[in-house]
Amino acid sequence: MGDAAQNEKKSEYIINIEHLNKQFLVDKQPIDVLKDINLQIKKGEFITIVGHSGCGKSTLLKIMCGLVDYEDGIVERNGHAVVSPGPRCGMVFQDHRLLPWLKIKDNVGFGLRDLPKEEREQKVIEHLELHSISRTINFNMYTIRIKCIIIKRFLRRRYL
Repeated sequence: MGDAAQNEKKSEYIINIEHLNKQFLVDKQPIDVLKDINLQIKKGEFITIVGHSGCGKSTLLKIMCGLVDYEDGIVERNGHAVVSPGPRCGMVFQDHRLLPWLKIKDNVGFGLRDLPKEEREQKVIEHLELHSISRTINFNMYTIRIKCIIIKRFLRRRYL
């Protein structure tokens, strides 16, 4: 397959991973976490990554989001090399990453800090009210609410 045909084939994937390798150092010894991983995901596809605890599922997802470096291979998102986290890529971790000293509205608006304060607060309030989440809820809430807030924090740029 020629370079042009190969590039056209790659462009149909929202995620393209080729010969990905990732190691961690354990007691100063390299441990292969991911070895020669190949994965292509087309727009609209729904995939599942399954494996036992510690097999590299979360590491792979973090690499796809640009949160973790890798040794070698190709990792592309929408045809561009993944070199850092981007505003259109997010991840909801198994354990929440809310900032406990902030109110819910401040956690949701965390990524909107570059907007003027009044505009930011108005957008956050409208979004929270749209989804029936009170602005006055304390941090101590059910885990499902926390996950909801994390997802909203990720989606804020796209829909606010």
